Order: sequence, then C-alpha cells, then structure tokens
Amino acid sequence: MEAKSKEQRAQELQKKAFNYKKSIQYLNLYVKGFDFTTTDDELEAFFSEFGEVKNVKIVPGCGFGFVSFHDRESAKNAKEQASARFFKGKNLMVNYC
Repeated sequence: MEAKSKEQRAQELQKKAFNYKKSIQYLNLYVKGFDFTTTDDELEAFFSEFGEVKNVKIVPGCGFGFVSFHDRESAKNAKEQASARFFKGKNLMVNYC
C-alpha cells in the first residue's frame, strides 16, 4: 500500500469534516422569546414533549438558548409545533441553528 500524499490526506480530512457537519445538521434549535428566569430544566421539560432532548443551553439574561435533539424527526417536530404553543405564557420563536 502506498503512502498518501499530503493533498490526499487533506482531502480526506475535509470530507470527514463535511460528513460530520452534515450528520449533526437539523438536530440543533435556536429558541428565543422566553422569560429571563427560565431554567435549562424547564426548557428541557417543555421540549422533551417532542422527543429525546440531548442538551439544553440557555444564555443567561438574554432570553434565548439552544436545544439539541438525538434525532432529526424530534427536532423537526419541535420546530414545527413549539411556536404554536405557549411556554410560561409566551410564544417562542424556534429555528434551526
């Protein structure tokens, strides 16, 4: 087996990076419009109605955060349905990251 050239190795790494980015695409949601007192646990409980939540991160004092799901279908359901529901008396804006 021949050793790969630097260019071939760089192309392989670039392809792996592209495939990784593609594999996590449409799993992460940007959420805004909730009360500043909202906790990660409250947001996770709300979004767990749409599927298995992998991670929730609220940016403190800003009224927005991020929700990650384990599968695309759950993220899609959350994106489509969460905006139509009230969360702590407010409508949320939900989009893919």
